[in-house]
Amino acid sequence: MHFNCLAGPRNWQGYLYFLKTMLERRQHKRFKVNKDTFVFSKAHPGRINDISMGGMAFSHFSSNDECQGIESLSLFDKENDFFLEDVSCRTIGNSISRSSLPFSVMKTAQKSVEFSLSPSQAIQLQRYLQFHSCGHV
Repeated sequence: MHFNCLAGPRNWQGYLYFLKTMLERRQHKRFKVNKDTFVFSKAHPGRINDISMGGMAFSHFSSNDECQGIESLSLFDKENDFFLEDVSCRTIGNSISRSSLPFSVMKTAQKSVEFSLSPSQAIQLQRYLQFHSCGHV
């Protein structure tokens, strides 16, 4: 695909869209998991929205606007007898939405984290996704 820099704004919009889609490609496929698959960290126990070999997004309740980072977490799925403990990670995204209930101090938040898996954790997670996920997102 060729873009002419002098052709005007319309082509620049197409070029920027092309660049954006190329940069947003994920390195790992994302998977849905059982609705009862949970994540536990010191500050944010929650429910996993989607997960990949590179990281995950999860929802949790928050009573403050502070966006705390996470350094490690554990994953738990009782139905499939899966527990992955002390996964090193870093927070790469936060979003907080206010409760629809009046006077509520609780907010729903979504946090995205990137994993730093040990070789044994990578094998465990790969097997879990292969045999117990609910398919690709």
